Order: sequence, then C-alpha cells, then structure tokens
Amino acid sequence: MDREMSEDKRMPLEQQEDVVDEDQMKLFDDSETERWREEWQGMPEFIQEDLTPFQSVIIHFETEQDRRVFGKLINQTLTYKTKSVWYPKAKIGRFTDKQFTTEQ
Repeated sequence: MDREMSEDKRMPLEQQEDVVDEDQMKLFDDSETERWREEWQGMPEFIQEDLTPFQSVIIHFETEQDRRVFGKLINQTLTYKTKSVWYPKAKIGRFTDKQFTTEQ
C-alpha cells in the first residue's frame, strides 16, 4: 500500500477533499449568510485609494554619521530602528477613532 495518506491516516489524500460530512452542523443556515445583502442596502460606497508607493529604494549607510547626514538632507529622523520613511514626509492618517452612524 504505497498511496500517500492524509496526516490523520484515515484515508488517501486524493479522496480526502471529496468527503462532505453530512452530520456536520453549519454554524449559520443559508438565510443568515445572505442576510447581509439586505442590511447593506443604501450603504455609502467605499473606494479604496491606492496608497502604495511609486517606488521603494533600499539605502545602505556605511556609518551612523552617514545616516544622520542623510536624515538631515531629507528633514526626517532616522534611527537604527527606522525601517522606512516617505519622502516627502507623509501625513499618516489615523482611522481608529472614526465610526459610521446614522440619524434615526
């Protein structure tokens, strides 16, 4: 018996994906999973802007002094923990304090 077996050794892998446990209860019935369509009627459209950079460049510094000089050139603070910066310096928006409400 050379067939590759699933991790639990109950059945061959090629058969594992085809098995549906009919006794397994669903967490939600089909009407619940489609209810969101009703709830989302009239909601404002969400448009995700592309916030990815045009280009990223890795810069290597030979010394700490070189890093400081470069930081002054771009008018930003660079430390040994700095992983990235935006040039020109980006205004980072915070959205954790926002919420959607309606007047009823």
